[in-house]
Amino acid sequence: MPPFGRETLQRLGKPGSPATVAKVRATIDRLLRLNLISRVANAPVAVDELLLAEYLRRDNDAAF
Repeated sequence: MPPFGRETLQRLGKPGSPATVAKVRATIDRLLRLNLISRVANAPVAVDELLLAEYLRRDNDAAF
């Protein structure tokens, strides 16, 4: 599937269970271990993977 193809975005956009603090922390830890994001001193995490960064940017833009 293409990274930003309609089918891919529809699959990623399917609603799941609501996010909780524990789920968000666990997800951040997994992304850190996979080197998709990194921690910057005195700042929030930074997204290192370009496709993930673009997806998050698009998803955030669509929310507003």
